Amino acid sequence: MSMLKRIPSKIINKLKTIKTPSIVVGSVKNLTKKDILETKLHYMNFCIKGDKLTIDQNILIPAEEFGTVSNENVNGKEIIHKDKPKIRKNICYGSRPKFGDSSKGFFTLWQTKEIYQKSFIQPKGLSIKIEIQDYDKTQESWRVLFIIDTPFAINSITFEDDLLFALSLLNETLNEFDIFPSNITSEEIALTRLVNWEIFPSEKRDIKFLINQKLLTLNSNKNKKILERVDYIKELKPKQFIFGEGLNDYYYGALFHDNLIVFENIKYGNATYILYEDWEKLSKLSKTEILNSDNNFDRVIHSNNWKQMLKDILRKRLQELRKTRY
Repeated sequence: MSMLKRIPSKIINKLKTIKTPSIVVGSVKNLTKKDILETKLHYMNFCIKGDKLTIDQNILIPAEEFGTVSNENVNGKEIIHKDKPKIRKNICYGSRPKFGDSSKGFFTLWQTKEIYQKSFIQPKGLSIKIEIQDYDKTQESWRVLFIIDTPFAINSITFEDDLLFALSLLNETLNEFDIFPSNITSEEIALTRLVNWEIFPSEKRDIKFLINQKLLTLNSNKNKKILERVDYIKELKPKQFIFGEGLNDYYYGALFHDNLIVFENIKYGNATYILYEDWEKLSKLSKTEILNSDNNFDRVIHSNNWKQMLKDILRKRLQELRKTRY
């Protein structure tokens, strides 16, 4: 896989929200045994024993076999400048016999030729830190955190080039990438899954703070009710929260199971949606498209008893999902 042509807009937009002087590049992946054994990830030498996943080296430089970016990271890169004038250079062709007769001795053959100018980019030697978080028995997958083990200073004159290279390296290795404030912990990164959507501002990790940032232009009384919904969903103890542009910037997701997620609208008066197997696909649809589809979902109107209705649905659905394990 080749270098990204430019820094993606979703990264540029997220970068504007980060307040720390430096950032890190990383991603969280849910990996199955097949992902590890039958893709380029096998170059990382994971070891699988039953439901245990280990790795010999948790900080490693991606092997050059991953692709052109990894090769450049390890070996550097020679650039031929065909856009510049050629230069004359004396080239040594080695030792030659005088007049074609070795008995008369040897001489060193030099020739002057016009060649393109060249420059060499030194290898960056970026390494990836790997942390195996947990195992999901239902999905038979491990949650694994990958972080480029070098923070990037935003005010550096080489920041954009360094960031583009790091994103490209992770993209070649994982087909995914994201950025985070440099002071974020591994546990906090693991709680924010990168889907296909642009991640909301994450300089703060509290879900209530994130949503409050989206409510600044709304009526304060309505804000209060919306934030009360946030508090209630937090009380239900989701595994993690998910944010993104696939939610049209009005929803956040609370993941209770890989096949069960609650999408709550941050606009006052809207309903709560509970999506199941195809939630990543369905969450990109409009409300009208979801309502008119034959897909499996539940919808809870914010009536007086919406909390109990949501709790009952979650209890029932989670019980059903646990039964499918056996």
